[in-house]
Amino acid sequence: MYLEHFNLSAEPFSIAPDPEFLFLSDKHDEALSHLLYGLSNGGFVLLTGEVGTGKTTLLRNLLKIIPSETNVAFILNPRLTVIELLETICDEFGIELKDQITPTVKNYIDALNQFLVENNDAEQSAVLIIDEAQNLSTSVLEQIRLLTNIETDNKKLIQIVLIGQPELEETLSRNELRQLTQRITARYRLEALTKKETKTYIEHRLAKAGVNTRVFKPSAIATIFKTTQGIPRLINLLCDRAMLGAYSLDLNEIDSSLIRQSKKEVFGVRSRKTNLSLTAYLVPFSILALLPLWYFLYDAPQDKIEARLDASTPLTSQTNTSNTQKQSVSSPTEYRSWLSYQQDQRVTDGANSRSLAFAELYSLWGHSYRNESSIPPCEFANGLNLKCLEATGTWNDISNLNTPVVLELWLNFDKPQYALLEEETESGYSLVIHGEKLRINKTDLNNAWFGSYETLWKPPPNYKAPLALGDRHPSIAWLKKTLAASYDYSFDAIQASLYNQKLLVFIEEFQRQQGLMVDGVIGPLTWIKLSQYLNVSSPTLKSKS
Repeated sequence: MYLEHFNLSAEPFSIAPDPEFLFLSDKHDEALSHLLYGLSNGGFVLLTGEVGTGKTTLLRNLLKIIPSETNVAFILNPRLTVIELLETICDEFGIELKDQITPTVKNYIDALNQFLVENNDAEQSAVLIIDEAQNLSTSVLEQIRLLTNIETDNKKLIQIVLIGQPELEETLSRNELRQLTQRITARYRLEALTKKETKTYIEHRLAKAGVNTRVFKPSAIATIFKTTQGIPRLINLLCDRAMLGAYSLDLNEIDSSLIRQSKKEVFGVRSRKTNLSLTAYLVPFSILALLPLWYFLYDAPQDKIEARLDASTPLTSQTNTSNTQKQSVSSPTEYRSWLSYQQDQRVTDGANSRSLAFAELYSLWGHSYRNESSIPPCEFANGLNLKCLEATGTWNDISNLNTPVVLELWLNFDKPQYALLEEETESGYSLVIHGEKLRINKTDLNNAWFGSYETLWKPPPNYKAPLALGDRHPSIAWLKKTLAASYDYSFDAIQASLYNQKLLVFIEEFQRQQGLMVDGVIGPLTWIKLSQYLNVSSPTLKSKS
């Protein structure tokens, strides 16, 4: 919509990984050099970075400059079993098994080996690139390592590039994967842009789109950097929304006020200061007509805004709101709507709301935690043989985990608030925030919850850290004995504390059935689901009625 307004030839801030708009900061240039070096020296190449730092865009640029005599297998979805991975690799290279051959791991390896040898004889090379590699299971990573054993006397016949989030580095640091780690010939972690690079990045993309005048004022760029912390994807989202707002307001330059307004839209925090009619939501032209007024109200002092809104609100409406507030205070166990809460909500102390939410969570576990306590909520768990889990996920993850969680909410962009999600029913969820109980659904919270949550869980005896194949630990012995007592699981008593291959097969299948990442690692999420499976007493999220 704003292309003509700014005389643009293309969208400058599309989040699509378009190599034409690639901005090579010093970090990106160095990362690309590492990738090229690794591809010329065999073994593994490792590229990691936080979400949105430009890994995929960098990868697509790499594909453009790889020599034409290189055959590339590109895997975007690595949540695969070993045989599914090998099948996908063969599909990418155009390798087909003969009809009479059964698709087994060995047969896929034999076909791949034959292809790579013939490929090398034809003076061709082969590259396997796996994006989102942090999702690879331990067994799949081990199989990938074995692919590098396909070689001649002086050359590896396949180069492998692993690209993923920083969790991939943690996975590769495990003892059972040390052979793979030793074969990494080049590694690089892609960091976010600096403030100076953020300015250059914005100007670079605008220039690529045909703009030769200043669009973002220095104050706007400073606010963009503060909001996005230099993450290119977030910069794109924020700048795109700001340019749309400038078009709607007929502005040629964007200042920090418009960026602050845009960040509320980008991060899904609705303004509580504007009382738009139903027509304004339904008719796009009405929205455009109201935008200048909204912009004016947004920059006005808070007390004047509230005065204007109060003056325009019917007396009956004010009375109803007051009654709602009194009712919620006098009857805290009664539920009211999420919309009603949002209308009355005011900025409060985020740290205090987190303590209140944890007090409610501890109560579900049968313990009393005073929110004014000087002991942080998660430290308090240590004395109760409980552990605190901080994680990010989706609504499906929360539902699948089936345990009450403390959600981090952004009702006001500048300060998070916290609420206890205590129950899931057929009609939605019940939420406790600041002592109030609310009825909610996923749609209501989609614009306020970005995936961060915390919860409590009960670890097995002596558990300290995630356990993987080859580890020896009393928690392994406890798990095997508990499984044997109720689920017809047999084990060698001499190796009771050893995480062996048999237990790995069980854990990976359990993770698959429970909708968890299939990595064979017994971490907090797996222990939580195992506890439910083994009927260890703990509160659940889903209603039993």
